[in-house]
Amino acid sequence: MKEKRLSLRLSTKRMYALQVHAAEKEKSITAIIEDWIDSFREKAHSDAGVPANASLREAAPTLSSTNLPD
Repeated sequence: MKEKRLSLRLSTKRMYALQVHAAEKEKSITAIIEDWIDSFREKAHSDAGVPANASLREAAPTLSSTNLPD
């Protein structure tokens, strides 16, 4: 998988809250954000009645398959 870089702006208060949360979970901020993004697919699958282990293509067949990662 080719990795992409994400840059965003947060208030000092939100950044601190994110750092505290990551430390409490003993995870990196990257891992916290990846887990959060992965939860979108889990929620979409459960809302649509799709098994949790289904691929993104199965969960969202209306999206153009040329835009989806393998």
